Amino acid sequence: MKHHSLFKYPVIAFLVILLSSCGGSQIESNTQKLLLKKDSLIALKKELSVQISALDEEIKLSDSTGNQNLAVVTVAPVQSGIFRHFFKVQGVVETDKNAQINAEVAAKIITIKVREGQHVKQGELLLELDSKVLMGNIEELKTQLELANTIYERQKSLWDQKMGSEIQYLESKSNKESLENRLSTLNSQLDYYKIKSPFNGIVDEIFPKEGESAIPGIPLLRVLNLDKVYLKADISENYLGKIKEGDTSIIRFSGAGIEIKSRINRIGDFINPNNRTFKVRFDLNNENHRLIPNMLAEVEVMDYNSPVKRIIVPLKLIQETPSGEEFVYKLGENSTPHAEKVFVKPGISFKGSIEVLEGLSENDVLIVQGARSVKDGEVVSVVEN
Repeated sequence: MKHHSLFKYPVIAFLVILLSSCGGSQIESNTQKLLLKKDSLIALKKELSVQISALDEEIKLSDSTGNQNLAVVTVAPVQSGIFRHFFKVQGVVETDKNAQINAEVAAKIITIKVREGQHVKQGELLLELDSKVLMGNIEELKTQLELANTIYERQKSLWDQKMGSEIQYLESKSNKESLENRLSTLNSQLDYYKIKSPFNGIVDEIFPKEGESAIPGIPLLRVLNLDKVYLKADISENYLGKIKEGDTSIIRFSGAGIEIKSRINRIGDFINPNNRTFKVRFDLNNENHRLIPNMLAEVEVMDYNSPVKRIIVPLKLIQETPSGEEFVYKLGENSTPHAEKVFVKPGISFKGSIEVLEGLSENDVLIVQGARSVKDGEVVSVVEN
């Protein structure tokens, strides 16, 4: 821009000198001073307007693009594809092989055969209780049974020879069988004193110490098998009919940085009357044992999958008229690039995108930046995004 001296414009110089002389005059009235100042300012305003107009012309001449009055926009072709919508729920990891093992008899803990974190097999001995009292009862019963067997054999021999009393024979037989049953019961109770693993797994936790007492109902150990786990989530009954077994879902364990794509394995057949939800189950492969019971997860469950390919546009590009009609601006290029308003019928939106059911085709190019500042038919200047 060129610099102009004040004295290049004689009218302004004259007015400045005149204002200075008027300020020093003592013979003019105050009203005359004010009127003179007003007239001088009006003349100054006109002169400044002339200068501004001249500068505008210089700016136009210096702009080599010739687009200084055009709206600047960026554009992008429309996208198309299968549109899906998901909703979020919370889920919890569970496993069927999570056994908290309790004692069935009260006894002192003699020895603990395993340690926490140890892999064990089904039927492997984990912990042994003091069975001295029971063993004493068994030995005593064996002695009684030995005598009962001797008496029974003698009575049976006499009865076979038709020499003994039938009542004595039957009493000896009954006594012998009663003792045998009692001995069998005591022997079976020995299993209560040997705590064994119910399945292959890992000893997750051991609660008591050797020498302490085991009490029925108080847990002794926890054994887990994490090879296969599942996740359960409560879903509002409003989604009944919108989801089905086999639908894709995304499961995220944000705390562990794990994301899994899974499918619905089972949908519950019962509505909880307290919160109006039903259960959904996802079976998860857990070979690396990274998922453990009671882990919380965020689950994105798909409740909409478009039957055909849809036009998909950024949600922010959808505008609305005062009467509620929705539209976007696309790039029209019949002669020169210009904004063309297109009324559309939008469908479902998800994560900043929306499907368009009517109004656009795959060959259309949308105005992105500047879409809210253009008008229908306005010529635009397209720049790279």
